[in-house]
Amino acid sequence: MNDIEILLAKEKIKTQLSLYCKGIDRRDWALVRSCFGEGHHHKHGPFEGSLDEFIGFASKNLAHVKVSQHSLANFIISVSDDGLSAQSEVNFTAVHLIEAGVTADLSFTIKGQDTDWTVVGSYADQWVCDDGQWLIVKRNASQYWQRVEPAMARPAN
Repeated sequence: MNDIEILLAKEKIKTQLSLYCKGIDRRDWALVRSCFGEGHHHKHGPFEGSLDEFIGFASKNLAHVKVSQHSLANFIISVSDDGLSAQSEVNFTAVHLIEAGVTADLSFTIKGQDTDWTVVGSYADQWVCDDGQWLIVKRNASQYWQRVEPAMARPAN
């Protein structure tokens, strides 16, 4: 691959990572699914399993989150010489608002109050290029730290 092809591959991978975050934040599971390849294996905190199992895990945990925003930074992407595979590591910050009164198994919520839950970590992914589209085939999501605190008052929309 020449330098231009490598840059294009890296931009396509960054776009896929951003689409994944958009899908998670909007609970658009079809969009999330479109970022992953066949036979995908996912490790995310206590979860480990297939893509379908991950979507079940994520949708269950995010069902009680009013709003979330995932942001990405510090992209490190390495594309193979033949342009058919890649590896990436990117840091994420995920901010979640959990409304008061949630009865789900979210033991870290603050009873009787809206809760802000911030998680910082990284996604380490293995990629394949399938007919020009970059797809994640293996993910190891690591959490570095989290913060739980009473939500600050938000202006009415």
